[in-house]
Amino acid sequence: WQCTFRPVAYAAKLLRLPTAVDGIWSALDNRVVRRRQAAYIFGSPPVDREIDLRAYASLAPEMIAHFSVRPKWEQEEMEWQLTMATENRPLGKLRFFAVGGDKTLGCYAYFSGPRGIVRVLDVLARPGKESDVVQAMYKRLEAEGTVEARGSAHPHLLSALSPLPGMRFRHRAFTCVATRHQDIRDAIARNDIYIGGLAGEYWSRLMTDFH
Repeated sequence: WQCTFRPVAYAAKLLRLPTAVDGIWSALDNRVVRRRQAAYIFGSPPVDREIDLRAYASLAPEMIAHFSVRPKWEQEEMEWQLTMATENRPLGKLRFFAVGGDKTLGCYAYFSGPRGIVRVLDVLARPGKESDVVQAMYKRLEAEGTVEARGSAHPHLLSALSPLPGMRFRHRAFTCVATRHQDIRDAIARNDIYIGGLAGEYWSRLMTDFH
């Protein structure tokens, strides 16, 4: 998925216009587009808070525990993997957030890249709380001046992502699974599987540094 928050600024980026005049495009977006986008926000999303890498690594496995087929993330291994992801500096700083008050509803992580282009690594939520987590993320990205955000379109997130202003979907890749286990094939057929994000590969420096 791709969500454009500030289309004027994004168009300027595509045209490779000088960064010295970025303020002009931001002013146009602030006056015209943001008022239109605000009308599409449904209610008040739950609060979110920034957390550190270790807290995210502890929280994330709990948020995918309801999937029949999922990564078996051990704390130490996941901390190492996230640490490696933070080294992917062309994507920007990797930040982590938890959504909800006393009971965490979900969490998300994204790379805050150059010129306002955000790459979302993962959006994780308890069953039925996907819209809450997605809207909390959307509110934060919009408030922080994001030009465009991009992420993986997991089936369980589609209904939460689709209504958002500026949202569109583009095909990037297929996922192929070869297995002799019928229970895994059944889980895939009902979208009861979690792959992608940190369980994928684009966070790796191999995708950006070594060409």
